[in-house]
Amino acid sequence: MSAWEQMRESATLMCKSTVDETVYSGCFAAKGDLTYLQWLLHSWGWTLVVALVALVIALVLGLVIGVMRTLPNKAAVLFGEAWTEFFRNIPILIQLLIWYHIVPEIVSPLKAVSPVVLALTLIGFSGECSRLARSGSITVGDPRTAT
Repeated sequence: MSAWEQMRESATLMCKSTVDETVYSGCFAAKGDLTYLQWLLHSWGWTLVVALVALVIALVLGLVIGVMRTLPNKAAVLFGEAWTEFFRNIPILIQLLIWYHIVPEIVSPLKAVSPVVLALTLIGFSGECSRLARSGSITVGDPRTAT
């Protein structure tokens, strides 16, 4: 089988219906049916949505935690340090397993949240964002003491 025939076969597979053996000429099925290409594009879209939602939540959470680490309140600093070190020092695979399987079983309201968004938000993203927020705040310094 030549390379050209293999490419044609792959293209035919992408245009095939996921339900039956129908091959669509434009690779996009009518309403109610999906081709493998549509499945792939749908999956890519959801991957981007989940990643962006997790990124936004992690940025906000990380910024709040990072600012807490620069406050004069010792309890806030301790909480911020514990949060950052906890999420930065546990291996990602272990955190994925914990956030995906264990935490939703223990905390019932978290079952409504997508475990993937929850895991991606808390797996170091918020810890890393808090570290960056604190570093930036320290670098800029206290505006009250600026000359």
